[in-house]
Amino acid sequence: MSIRIHGPSESMGGADIVDNMSSWSLENKPRRADADFMRNVPMDTTLLDRGKYPLIHPEKLHATFIEEEELGLGRAESQHQVRFGQMILNSAYDHEMPDLVAVKPFEIARDLHREWAANNYINSIGRYQRAFLPLGIWRRNNGDYNLITLYEHGVKSYDEVFWADRIGSPEALRAQVVEKAALTCVQGLGYLHGLGVVHGDAQAKNLAKDSRRVRFVDLESASLLPRVGSAVLEDAETDRLTSRDIDSFFGSTMLVSDNQDRIADVFNDYSMPVQLVRSYQDGLRRGSRESRLRLPAMIAESESFFSSLIRGL
Repeated sequence: MSIRIHGPSESMGGADIVDNMSSWSLENKPRRADADFMRNVPMDTTLLDRGKYPLIHPEKLHATFIEEEELGLGRAESQHQVRFGQMILNSAYDHEMPDLVAVKPFEIARDLHREWAANNYINSIGRYQRAFLPLGIWRRNNGDYNLITLYEHGVKSYDEVFWADRIGSPEALRAQVVEKAALTCVQGLGYLHGLGVVHGDAQAKNLAKDSRRVRFVDLESASLLPRVGSAVLEDAETDRLTSRDIDSFFGSTMLVSDNQDRIADVFNDYSMPVQLVRSYQDGLRRGSRESRLRLPAMIAESESFFSSLIRGL
C-alpha cells in the first residue's frame, strides 16, 4: 500500500531512465564522460537510475514533486536546505508511481557526483545499508543540480542529542544518552575508516542511526584513504584524514553552549578514553572485515589521542 501526499505540486520536468549513474564510485576519479554527462543535463529535467526503476517505462515520462514539511522534522540544521516530500512518476505506461524522497540541492555538479559515488560505494561494500539510496538527479530551471534520495523513516541524526534543546528535550542530555551517543558515533567512524573511507565532514548532524546501526549523511566531502592494493597505507595522510573526522565530531558536540557542561561531565569521566578506543577499534574490525582491507595501526587507537581531544574541548 502506498501513501499519496496531497498538496501544491511542482513539476520536475520531463524525465528519463539512465544507466551510467550506477557505476559512479569513489574508487575512480570522475571520468570526462561523467563530467560531460553532468554538464549536459538539460534544465527542468529529472534523470533516474535504471537500477532503482527497472519497471518504469521511459516513454513520455514526467516527474512531479509534492513537498511535505513534516517529513523534514529534525533536519532544521541542514546547511543544504534539503526538501522532503513525494515524487510522483507518470508515463505513457505508468500512472502515479509514488516515492517518498529527499531532494538536496548542489551548486557544484561534482559535489553531487561525489556524494552519489560515496553513497554507492559504502552501500555496496558493507553488509547493510549505511547511506541513503540515491535515486536520480533533478536539474531545475535555475541551473541547480539536486540529488534525489529515497526518504527513510526512523533515521535520527546525533545533533538531536548533542544540540538538543536543554529545556524542551532534557532527556536527550541525560549522561547515559550522551555517553552512548558518543561511543556509537566513534564506533561508526571506526567502521567507516575500516571500509577505507573518511567522511570529511563528520559533525554530529552528519552521523545518524536507525534502530539497527549507524548511518552516514551528507557525504559530498567523503574520500578514500590512501592505499596500495588491499592495504591502507600507514602514513601521515592516513593519520591526518582519520583524526580530522574524529576531531570534527568531537568539536561539533560542543556547539550549543547551554549543553556544554552536561556533555563535558560525560567526556571527563576517567574511563571515557578507554571506552572510546574500544568502540573505535570495534568499528575498525567490523569495517575491515567487510571491506577485506588490511589496516595499519590507526592514530585513534590510543587513549592519549582521545584524552588530548577531550582536554581541547
